[in-house]
Amino acid sequence: MTPAEVAEIVHVTVEEMLELRTASSDEYLNPISGRIRFSIEKLFPGHSASELASKTWETARSTTQFQELYSSNIGVLYEVLQRIDDDNVLIYRATQPLDPSSAWFDDELSGSWTGMSMWSIFKPVGARQEHCMVEIGGLTATRMTTQFWMLEAILMSLRWENRVAGPVFREL
Repeated sequence: MTPAEVAEIVHVTVEEMLELRTASSDEYLNPISGRIRFSIEKLFPGHSASELASKTWETARSTTQFQELYSSNIGVLYEVLQRIDDDNVLIYRATQPLDPSSAWFDDELSGSWTGMSMWSIFKPVGARQEHCMVEIGGLTATRMTTQFWMLEAILMSLRWENRVAGPVFREL
């Protein structure tokens, strides 16, 4: 891919993501596509948006570190296909489907549960922008997958926080 092709993909993706974020809070289910969106936020005092975004990018560029963000029961294939430049990397990511014989799994969903995407937004906060509000959002294919990915997003967030901002739980 060329840098121009990457820029176009990033532009379209950001527009779509921002469109989802500006919808009212009760518009979680898109009646046309049937997809469901979710979002969680957390304030990180004493950590700048630049610092957290930079450390997150280092994690995202590392095959091993990125795979470790997922729960161990989710098989993740993560491969860097092309390093375009320091700021753009083409990555192939696939997750192994859940066991369709699971008691809570609906047969009609067995082939579509992974239809989801997630993103992180780092917003500077404070008079000197010394803090960061992190939003982790996602878009899933069905209500059932939303429940699964919302829980996984919280668990991934805790692992991410431990890696880039320091331990989630500290001794008193």
